Amino acid sequence: MTMSDISYEYAVGRIKAREGRILNRATWNRLLEADGEEALKILQESGYGSDADDQTRIEALIDAEVTQTQQLIAGISPDPDLTNLFLYPTDGYNLKIILKGILQRTDVKDLLHEGGTIPLEVLLASVEDEPADALPEPFKEALEKLEGVEDPRLISLCVDQAVYQCILDELTEHKNPLLIQYFQAKIDFTNILTIVRGNALHWDVAQVTRLLLEGGQLEKRILTAAIGLEPDQLPKALAVGDFSDAIKGALDNYASHHNIGELEQQLDNVPLSIIHEARSDSFGIGPILNYLLLKEREAQALRVLFAGKRAGMSLSLAELGIE
Repeated sequence: MTMSDISYEYAVGRIKAREGRILNRATWNRLLEADGEEALKILQESGYGSDADDQTRIEALIDAEVTQTQQLIAGISPDPDLTNLFLYPTDGYNLKIILKGILQRTDVKDLLHEGGTIPLEVLLASVEDEPADALPEPFKEALEKLEGVEDPRLISLCVDQAVYQCILDELTEHKNPLLIQYFQAKIDFTNILTIVRGNALHWDVAQVTRLLLEGGQLEKRILTAAIGLEPDQLPKALAVGDFSDAIKGALDNYASHHNIGELEQQLDNVPLSIIHEARSDSFGIGPILNYLLLKEREAQALRVLFAGKRAGMSLSLAELGIE
């Protein structure tokens, strides 16, 4: 079957058949109660990361499972230009790790993740010793801007902006209302978190403004007007637009508990819910992306869980972002 022969009905059918691979609540509860070694065995027995060359390392299992998921999506997507948009964040993560590794004079190759749109060897070569001609234009521009920059926050901002610019450029050509709404929400909520963190650190307007991403729905004047406000003033200032109710609820909760981690989790749930609501559309991209995002969230939760176990921390499903 060629790519042009693949229909959404076929792709969604393949995805439905794979949904049993998503870890269920019972398995998560077993993982929470187990020690690190036993938790690894639970995952092995469930078939998680079965393609991993090294079955004794949690990172190897996670990377193998994510790679397998991405390869499945790449093989069945009727519209790879759209599904590939969700691979750009992996490129961004890798580029940030490489740049920060250079600053710290540390070998970071073992921290990089497969599965982006840019092969790791190409990304490494482009940063270390070769022209960046093989990179998307926003990434090339980011590397030029970051020459000589050592501030980790500015590195992250510049790379994140490059990631979203790649995505928004593609969506300008391949218009998809669902994905435009999703990625604009991601940008808006990232900016809200930046403002909340900046306010907590008593940064001035200039310090926070230079870290705001472009391309969201919330206008810059609305964002900058919230800089310096007390937590209980933020809901009124920022709860506007398509997701005003969700923003207000999250910021009201933050004003009461001052838990930025909880705020981040609440805001992160909103873009995911945009895709989740489209999971039943057998003639669209929603079910495919819903599966991909659930598997990516699952991978992130496992990384946090096992890091917690190594540190002797006890975590809950809510803290892992598992509903």
